[in-house]
Amino acid sequence: MAGLDDYSVMNALNAQLGQNGAELVTDTAAHAVRSYAIHFITESVIAALISHATKGYTGNSLTGLSLPAGTVIFGNFLSLTLTSGKAIMYKEGDNV
Repeated sequence: MAGLDDYSVMNALNAQLGQNGAELVTDTAAHAVRSYAIHFITESVIAALISHATKGYTGNSLTGLSLPAGTVIFGNFLSLTLTSGKAIMYKEGDNV
C-alpha cells in the first residue's frame, strides 16, 4: 500500500482533501483505520492511539489526553480508541 510520500502531487492533494474517505468515531471501540489526520469534532479523550512503528508519532503518549473540539493531529496512524468524544479519521489510502 502506498504511503502519502509515494503519491504524486495531485494524489497527495486529493488525500489531504479527504478523497480517500474518512471514518467517523463516536464510540469507545478500537477503529483500525490507516489515517494521516484525525480531527476531533468534540472535546475528546484518547484511550489508545497506535501509529506506524517507524513513520509514526513519537514522544510522550497521548493516552488520557483531553483534546479540545476542533483539534487536528497529523501523522501516520493505524488505530484510534476514544474514552469519550467524537473524531473523524481521514483515510490514508486503501484501507482493508
